[in-house]
Amino acid sequence: MKRIFLFIFALSVITAHGSLKLPSLICDNMVLQQQSQTKLWGGSEPFNKISATCSWDNHTYSATCDKDGQWTMSIRTPQAGGPYSINFSTIRGGDKVAIKNVYIGEVWICSGQSNMAHPVKGHSQQPVDGSQQAIAESVNYPGIHIFKLPLTPADTPQEYCGGRWLTPSDKDAVANTAAVAWFYAVELYKKLNIPIGIIQSSWGSARIEAFMSPEAIAEAGGIDVETLKGLELVQKRPSLIYNGMIYPLHNYAARGFIWFQLPANRADYKNYPAALTSMIRSWRALWGEGDMPFINTQDALFSWDGSADKTTLPLIVEKQFDVRGKIPHYWIATSTDLGDAKVPHHPQKPVHGYRMALLALEHVYGVKGLHADAPDFGSVTFGAGKATVAFTNAGDGLVCKGDRVLAFELAGADRKFYPAEAAIINGSNVVEVSSKDVPSPVALRYAFRNYCLVSLYNKYGQTPRSYRTDKWDDAK
Repeated sequence: MKRIFLFIFALSVITAHGSLKLPSLICDNMVLQQQSQTKLWGGSEPFNKISATCSWDNHTYSATCDKDGQWTMSIRTPQAGGPYSINFSTIRGGDKVAIKNVYIGEVWICSGQSNMAHPVKGHSQQPVDGSQQAIAESVNYPGIHIFKLPLTPADTPQEYCGGRWLTPSDKDAVANTAAVAWFYAVELYKKLNIPIGIIQSSWGSARIEAFMSPEAIAEAGGIDVETLKGLELVQKRPSLIYNGMIYPLHNYAARGFIWFQLPANRADYKNYPAALTSMIRSWRALWGEGDMPFINTQDALFSWDGSADKTTLPLIVEKQFDVRGKIPHYWIATSTDLGDAKVPHHPQKPVHGYRMALLALEHVYGVKGLHADAPDFGSVTFGAGKATVAFTNAGDGLVCKGDRVLAFELAGADRKFYPAEAAIINGSNVVEVSSKDVPSPVALRYAFRNYCLVSLYNKYGQTPRSYRTDKWDDAK
């Protein structure tokens, strides 16, 4: 197996001002997490003294370099506002650096595989809905600042990363930003009306193990590390993204994480809940800020493994939802009505961003009057040749967008699933499901195929997740 060694020119990860060196995260246009104890760090000559004066309170903080010339200081940020400045200086050498256009607001780490990397401008034959309008209107959101990490695998945890803070006025900044992250930030900005910083750390086709530390992998258990180390794509190998693209961020205080990663792990879906739970816990411990919010999104539908009718996607989607209730401050947006049968990078990225933002606004920021949670399966009972499904989070009742309720299937004791007829009972949260091919149903599935059409929603535009009552992984 080829080992991955990190060779990066120093100027790509730190900026030198005489003997004073600052990481790329600490630069003009940065957004710092409001009302937090955050860190500034960098390098200089061994045992040199560094001072930093923050314009929001004119307080001067100081730190002394260690024998290797590294320094860290902790600062306190106020409520959202700006622009501010941070003035650095060194005792020995007399270096002076002013970081300008510093804002205080809400910072979110945006991570995952290709659907979290897919840019606002889209790709050839893989567009993003409303991309040109979003780019044109981005000038209306000057308080959203973007930091995008370059693809940087590493064998060991790195203290620095490449990238720089950009604003919507920078050429192509929004066009090249992850669409889900941008639309997420726009919704937060419109409602909260404060600066938003998004840090994009994503890589297409990446497995979850690549985002995990070796300790998190060991804690999850059941992961064949040696086999993964031999995979051709570096973004599938254990810990390489964590070392180069997650660990370097840990000094930078953030509100929480949004996550869009799944299909790269569908072949070994049974271990996904343990891996995801362990990763979330380890990231929270790394930042040291308690149970930081973690907002996931159901992967949109696509004909994985060459078939719309296979169940390889819903089997692992089920595992995303299994994490709910097992760790605090974990929420997941449904996406059963999103996707494309022919391309995995579907165009409906604004909907992902919007639904994830609703979860943040309601559960993290306490915005009243929202209904961010999708209708979910509360109970399923069988009898008299039908299944009766009672939903939770249905608001004032369910609605059907179209002529009929789609995507329900029933099976009898023979474990063969057939399309079923479904009807909402008197505009309530109850759906009755039956099939002429299944006179005595014992199992129900909803949207439990790689790709299908759905029509069931609550009145707030939220749709149920893929779901099943059985545990027949090999059923057809």
